[in-house]
Amino acid sequence: MLRSPGAVVVETIERAIQEARHGVLVFIGMIAENRGDYDRALEWYRKALDIDEELGDRANLATGYGQLGALYAETGQAAEAVPYLLLSLVVHAELQVPETDVNLYWLGRQREALGEQEFRRVLAEHLAPGDAAVVLGWLDQRGERASEEDPP
Repeated sequence: MLRSPGAVVVETIERAIQEARHGVLVFIGMIAENRGDYDRALEWYRKALDIDEELGDRANLATGYGQLGALYAETGQAAEAVPYLLLSLVVHAELQVPETDVNLYWLGRQREALGEQEFRRVLAEHLAPGDAAVVLGWLDQRGERASEEDPP
């Protein structure tokens, strides 16, 4: 069914408004995070993710999941960080973008923080065994630098 040119313009404007709103929410989240107000940062990042889901914006979803994972990691909540980092990794891998290296960096840090046995247990909660083995292989390929360097 054809849409009228006016309807297309309205939809385009509505999407642009949502995308701008997304950017504002992420920025407010970053300000809260920089101020050490992590609960508020999580709240703002989650609101931005709601918009990404509504728009079907997979790239921003992956970035948002990564932000949540990194924030949990930075606040010492390694087990809570892993599922978000995995979600981000999966979408980044599907999109075939270089941000997968950032996800692997953060996952490597959580592996170190949790210890090998606990990290594998957390992976097993969120991934099928074959997928967990793939992630562990990627981390092993990346090597020890994952826990020693700044994020890529």
